[in-house]
Amino acid sequence: MRNINLVILGFITTLFLSCEAMEISKAEIYGAWEQTGYENETLVLKRVKALSGNEYGFELLENGTFIENKNAGWCGTPPISYTKYEGKWTLVSDSIFNIEVPFWGGDSEFELIIADIKKDELQILLKFDSSKN
Repeated sequence: MRNINLVILGFITTLFLSCEAMEISKAEIYGAWEQTGYENETLVLKRVKALSGNEYGFELLENGTFIENKNAGWCGTPPISYTKYEGKWTLVSDSIFNIEVPFWGGDSEFELIIADIKKDELQILLKFDSSKN
């Protein structure tokens, strides 16, 4: 019985130590990002100097402004027309931003969750709450 308790204690300790929170500096994410693809369930973006207007992307500005380049209309069949929509962001935690931004059909609110960030690459999850949109 004592061995089982030690194994369980060791497992719980390992679990807590391996689940460390991702510390992200806001300065790391400020700027413009454009989609390059998907990796599993995450959206992969690259850092760009400015949004091209031909791809999904966004700018996260220090003053709380969020500019999202996305579909200009309801049709998602190529060729897709893009336009920039200006909204705002607030920080929920070190790796979660609450985004409020309009789109062609009204207003949208979602969480932008940072899965991984490197110097020029960002992996995110977008979490939409259907009761708010």
